[in-house]
Amino acid sequence: MSVPSKRNQQWLQPSLGHILGCGLADFHPPNQDKTPLRGANRLYAILMSKAAHLIWKIRCTFRIEEGSDPSKIRTAEQVRTMWVNTINRRLRFDCLMTDRFRYGNKALRRSLVEKTWWGVLRDQESLQDDWITTTKVLVGIGTRPLGGTADSSAAIAESHTTQNQSVPLNSRLKAFPWVE
Repeated sequence: MSVPSKRNQQWLQPSLGHILGCGLADFHPPNQDKTPLRGANRLYAILMSKAAHLIWKIRCTFRIEEGSDPSKIRTAEQVRTMWVNTINRRLRFDCLMTDRFRYGNKALRRSLVEKTWWGVLRDQESLQDDWITTTKVLVGIGTRPLGGTADSSAAIAESHTTQNQSVPLNSRLKAFPWVE
């Protein structure tokens, strides 16, 4: 199921103009005057810009690093995994940016993050009320193993400490809801 259909919205077929102007999206609720849907507008801008950037990265990798070798064209599953990782990082970033203690008046409002992502999270009905501030929440499309290799996970876990107590990063991120 696609994101626009989950949000009960109609998105246009992307063109170059839509991609370049994705930050100017202006969705409104049906039958209402000029009340913008801030969450929908923000989600559209995030998804369109991240998709365009991912396409650019894949193309550059193929053309420059892999020398346009046809045997190195990424499969649909590889591209999907890269997309999931990209959106996971963005949602995690949004959740972390709601920390008023750390970011002060530059922190995102929790209500904005909820309006942006609510409706596209998997199993969102079973989420805790404080899913944004709970460090055990991660986002994605479908299921995948969390983290990289065992060695990189161990190195990350060793480098993260909170208030004199070592808390492995992977253990803090294991139960994030996945975007579908």
